[in-house]
Amino acid sequence: MRSLVHLALFASLLFSPPLAAHATLLSPKPRTALTLKSGPCGGIPRTEEPLVIEAGSELDVVWEEYVDHPGFYRLLFSEAGDRNFIVLLDQIPDRRIPSGQEAETYTTRIKLPSKPCEEATLLLIQVMTENPSLPKYYFSCADLQLTAPPVPDADFRRADANLDGGIDLSDAVETFEVLFLGAPGTACADASDSNDDGVVDISDGIATLLWLFAAGTEPPPPGPAACGPDPSLDVLPACESAGAGCGGG
Repeated sequence: MRSLVHLALFASLLFSPPLAAHATLLSPKPRTALTLKSGPCGGIPRTEEPLVIEAGSELDVVWEEYVDHPGFYRLLFSEAGDRNFIVLLDQIPDRRIPSGQEAETYTTRIKLPSKPCEEATLLLIQVMTENPSLPKYYFSCADLQLTAPPVPDADFRRADANLDGGIDLSDAVETFEVLFLGAPGTACADASDSNDDGVVDISDGIATLLWLFAAGTEPPPPGPAACGPDPSLDVLPACESAGAGCGGG
């Protein structure tokens, strides 16, 4: 009889579902919803779908507590390999799970580090202080990828292909030399995009010539006279250098 009891107990342990965490991240999505009693991430490998977010931006972090414990929470960050964590927020107060509810939800906003990194980790630690001299911990990890912020467009004059501060015949020549003679071009393709159609081709040099010598249409904003950023969305790379008279160049 005793052996049957032992067998039943063994089977219940073997086939019982994994325990839910006492507290776990909801957003960003955690690597696992299982209880992690060993830090920082229980030896669980990274997922293939990290949250991709711009470095230096703010992130709303959401987690739930399923089993009430006195204590507090910490949010930490690692830029690679689940190592060398830095503290982003500490001593986030624990709240009791309201009567009649199964969990208490927490939301807080953090500012991410400004350095881009491919394999970052956000770590939530639940610090339980039933015994303040010997606290216990639960861990929950989420994978992040911090991307570099977009490079802002430098100001430029439309049709100033050589970025010398004025629009004349030399700008159309510059465009044709880049297109047909292998000249290196400038650090601002948008300035060469005289007709603002999102590409630099022969029509841009022609548009410049028509405006200069045949009463053609004036180059679109920011125009040939004033410096400014590109108001249009296109696939041309951001200007790395402003034209002469536009604050640098």
